[in-house]
Parts: sequence; C-alpha cells; structure tokens
Amino acid sequence: MDWWNDLLETGGELVGGAIDAVGDLGDNWLNAKVDQEADRVSSANPDENRANENNYQQPNGEPVQTGWGAGGLTISKDMAIAAGVAVAICGVLYVATKGKK
Repeated sequence: MDWWNDLLETGGELVGGAIDAVGDLGDNWLNAKVDQEADRVSSANPDENRANENNYQQPNGEPVQTGWGAGGLTISKDMAIAAGVAVAICGVLYVATKGKK
C-alpha cells in the first residue's frame, strides 16, 4: 500500500501545483486587465490627451487661418512700432503747426 500512498501523494502534488499555476495565471491576467482598464480610463481625459488648440482644417488638410491671418494681413511687432512712431510724429507736427496761427 506504500505505492498507493505515494501515487496519491504525487497526484495530489501535481493537481495542487496545477491549481496553483492556474490561480497565479488567473491572478496575473486579472491584474493586467485591471491595469489596462485603469490606463484606459486615465487616457480618456481630454484635457490630458490634447491641448486646447483650435487647429481647424479645411477639407484638403490645410489649417484654417483665423483672426488677422484670415485675410492675409499680419501685423508684426516692428510694423506696430513704426505705425506708433508715425502717429506720434504726425501728432507733434499737428500741434506745432496749430500753435503758429
């Protein structure tokens, strides 16, 4: 009967090891699914996924210009300074000629 006990003991160890392996596999699978779902939920936040840029596109894929750039008129910093200086010069000339009358 020793061989019978040995057979039952060995079979029990094999079955127990298989159950442990399947349990570990299921636990790993469950942890992976939970982590995947957590990543999916965190990546669904639109504030983190895309910047708030209004880069609209035309049907051909080119960006749509909005504001001053829509009509092709762009004002650079240098142009604004030059316009300000021209207005100041005109103002000074107006005041200077107005006082001579």
